Amino acid sequence: MRTDVMAREFLERARSRLLAAEAAMERGDHPDVVRFSQECVELSLKACLRAVGIEYPKVHDVSDVLLASEGRFPGWMRSMLPRLAEISRGLAAKRSPAMYGLETLGRLPSELFDEGDAEEALEGARLSYEASSRLIEELFRLSSSLLRASRSLILPLSSAICPLVPSIRLLATSSFLLKPFSRTEVSSAEVSVR
Repeated sequence: MRTDVMAREFLERARSRLLAAEAAMERGDHPDVVRFSQECVELSLKACLRAVGIEYPKVHDVSDVLLASEGRFPGWMRSMLPRLAEISRGLAAKRSPAMYGLETLGRLPSELFDEGDAEEALEGARLSYEASSRLIEELFRLSSSLLRASRSLILPLSSAICPLVPSIRLLATSSFLLKPFSRTEVSSAEVSVR
């Protein structure tokens, strides 16, 4: 799976959670606002990590990985990472209580979270989603521009060098060049060129 496709998919899922959190806020369902906001933050930040080529851990709080990978992000995003990490940590800790309450203490989710908690969670989700959207748009817009520029060089070159070998020209124009190679793909590409 291509990195840009995965990042955009996660971002779309994060958007769905953000919309659900906003709807829960309108209903006054504060625990659900917290829960959906946490999921929005988690998916948004995992989209960012995926976009810069970092394999994220299968945990709800990716703040440690985010901070450890700061060198992969543009300057404006690096300056936001401490705040995004703080939001991720805080909401990850509230994830389970927002869903189940504190069963051992006999406290329901609705007794644990008030409007202030919900507003804070929603604000964090919006910030995370907006920063992630900007990052992914910038990264993949740049990537698309570079790809178009490289295609404008590759296509004429492949036609000039190999006018009698259409398989090489086909290989140069295929989506094969749009994604990282796996060992299997490289082997099959070598076979098709021979």
